[in-house]
Amino acid sequence: MNSDYIIRIIEQFIQAIVAIVMARKAGNYEQAFHQIQNASQRYLKADITALLNKTPDQLLEHFKVESKYIDTEQCVICADLIYEIALICDAKQSEDASIHSKMLCLNLYLNALPKEKQFQTQSYMERVKDLIKDLEEKTLPKTMEESILAFQNHFSEQSKNKGT
Repeated sequence: MNSDYIIRIIEQFIQAIVAIVMARKAGNYEQAFHQIQNASQRYLKADITALLNKTPDQLLEHFKVESKYIDTEQCVICADLIYEIALICDAKQSEDASIHSKMLCLNLYLNALPKEKQFQTQSYMERVKDLIKDLEEKTLPKTMEESILAFQNHFSEQSKNKGT
């Protein structure tokens, strides 16, 4: 694919996220959710509400190519959008919806971030750490608990290797 096209798509997605964040921070939750729905249709070719109705494992399966490989970029885009939904739910004090959204986006981040160095930014690492902390008292699916351990081990090993 043409790299200019890919860069343009990434820039457009970043602009969409900025618009969503601005609407959310202004308390325009309906507008923010509408923008999330539009972004989901455009970048994921999927209805965000259908994705929200999945379990963490089902959502991860949705982004597997030929039942083998995870489409990392699509996972991160979806996780970013669902993260914004979680923040809207927090602001609206919808605890159950917030917890479910956080579980969904955390599972996507846990499985996608280790696969692509470009997403291993401090911002994403802090987001994952915060999500794990937010969910530490909640009952998580066994596969998510395993993913958290694998994620932590992966980056702990990586930081050890940098130090040697």
